[in-house]
Amino acid sequence: QFLHLQDTAWTGGVLSLGRGQATAEPRALREHGPWTALFRKELQLHQVTLLGIGCLLLLHLGAVALRKLGADVLGKTTLFALEMFGVLWLFVPLLAGSQSVADERQLGTLDGLLSLSVSRKAQFGVKLLFVLVLGGLLSAALLCAVEGVGSAMGAGANLGVMGISFEGAGLLQVFLVFLALSLFGFYASTLTRGVMQALAAGVVVTLLFWSIHSVATHSPLGVDAFGWRLWPVTAFPALTAAIPIVGAALAAAT
Repeated sequence: QFLHLQDTAWTGGVLSLGRGQATAEPRALREHGPWTALFRKELQLHQVTLLGIGCLLLLHLGAVALRKLGADVLGKTTLFALEMFGVLWLFVPLLAGSQSVADERQLGTLDGLLSLSVSRKAQFGVKLLFVLVLGGLLSAALLCAVEGVGSAMGAGANLGVMGISFEGAGLLQVFLVFLALSLFGFYASTLTRGVMQALAAGVVVTLLFWSIHSVATHSPLGVDAFGWRLWPVTAFPALTAAIPIVGAALAAAT
């Protein structure tokens, strides 16, 4: 196209360089709004997560309504399965975090994104903000709201496998768990090249951290060697340092 371009011959006339044209040109320029563009892009990126949250909310409401019937109508096994339905919400923060960076890398838009006029820290800050809001706060709030409705209806409100109650201090525990899962998913997303790989890595990191917590709180050898007060202070920092090592191994493997 450049080779076929030609200059237009000037046929004469008067060229006006008045102030009116100079003042009109800046108005014709497109307004520069990088933050608005970043927020819109993140909303488009998390459309699958938002759709999944909506579907899961409707299914959870149906499960709570069925729990109202009780074990006499449904049976103990079915009632136990319905009570465990809230466990599915634990995958929402992992999915939200896994999509954040890995999806950009899989679509081939990450390199172009990092070359924009906005700093990388600001871009990753926006991504982390969306992950924490959608995966850590919104999903936990919806879970607690639905279980609160179930408690008001007399259908019970608990997350049996984790021993978490949705009353009092249990609410804070739920939010902390969801925020931690969001951070694990976001960390795994920065190491992998696809959403499924990031989701699998997030599950591995979550299991690793759960193992660290179990070892640091229930290890008889560590307690006997260091004592109840010194062992957690020694174990948690040392064992938590294993997470970046495992993350580097996952990044090299993928």
